[in-house]
Amino acid sequence: DCQLSVKQVNPRQYVAQIPQISNLEVWFQRPKDIVRKLLSGDLDLGIVGLDILTEFGQ
Repeated sequence: DCQLSVKQVNPRQYVAQIPQISNLEVWFQRPKDIVRKLLSGDLDLGIVGLDILTEFGQ
C-alpha cells in the first residue's frame, strides 16, 4: 500500500487529484482514449489492461 489517495471532488467530473503529489492530475478516460493520448504525447502515464495494449499492437 503506497498510502496515496485519489480525491475526486465531483463524482461527475473525470479529473481528480492526489493530494500528496502537487501539480498532478488524474484523468478517468476510456482505455482506448488513454492509449491514443499516450501515443500523441498528451499524457505522460496511462494505466490500461493488457487487452487494450494487444489491440493497439504496442
